[in-house]
Amino acid sequence: MIKIIFADLDGTLLKDDKTVSDFTLDTLNGLYHKGIVFIPATGRNLGGIPEGIRKVKGVRYFLTANGAAIFEVREDRTECIYEALIPDDAVRDIIALSRKLGVMADPFEADKAYTDSFNLAVLEKAGVSEAVMDYIKSNRVILDSVPDYYTKARPHINKITMNFALDEEGRPVGKEEVLRYIGSRSDITAVTGGANNIEVTSVRATKGGAVRFLAERLGADMGDIMCIGDSENDISMLKAAGTGVCMKNSDAKVIAAADFVADSNEEDGAAKAILKYTGGEERCI
Repeated sequence: MIKIIFADLDGTLLKDDKTVSDFTLDTLNGLYHKGIVFIPATGRNLGGIPEGIRKVKGVRYFLTANGAAIFEVREDRTECIYEALIPDDAVRDIIALSRKLGVMADPFEADKAYTDSFNLAVLEKAGVSEAVMDYIKSNRVILDSVPDYYTKARPHINKITMNFALDEEGRPVGKEEVLRYIGSRSDITAVTGGANNIEVTSVRATKGGAVRFLAERLGADMGDIMCIGDSENDISMLKAAGTGVCMKNSDAKVIAAADFVADSNEEDGAAKAILKYTGGEERCI
């Protein structure tokens, strides 16, 4: 019996234009009446979670930054109950390397993310969709200089999202050098969160680890957990769950990690998979 459902947002619950359908929201709200806990599991920071998802009935926990931060939200307070930070010297190195190579590097705190004009100029050359561009611009705190802010404020960083400008042949500029640096360290790792993107976190931060943390906190067996996702950063939770569901729009290695392949995010596949495994009428769209 499914007791808890963890679901990714981008490419999973959200459509390509970053909206969520009424059908999906109705399905998520219906879980409350079935006694099933719904927990968003995203690479976004807390402030980047759409209002419709935040207001789903009964939602109390938010798994963010690929498992680097977990929040418990109550009516009277919001508390970060788990956080895995990137070491300070690694943050400094990545920001410096990104400037040298012309790579976008946006650092994430628990509840906010930062960018500047340098990063946004790189993003313009990264081949991202207009919807992704709009989301990033609306979600980030735009600074005069990310390196200067980090040097002065020393914020606690749990994730760095990196995007790469494309050269004339469509190859990501600087990606090999960045991955070489990350591979030289044993305390950080990187996964793909979307097209032409990598997301750097502590090795202690994975969606699978965060799912286990919350399952134990809520007294649930992993066999009673369902996880839904579409990207490389979702693989650890798909493997950890009793039921792992990926979207039809996932790449091959994500599909290989899943127990069931749902329709695409454009077809409300996550909502239809939830109905399939929890009881309820599936709707064709």
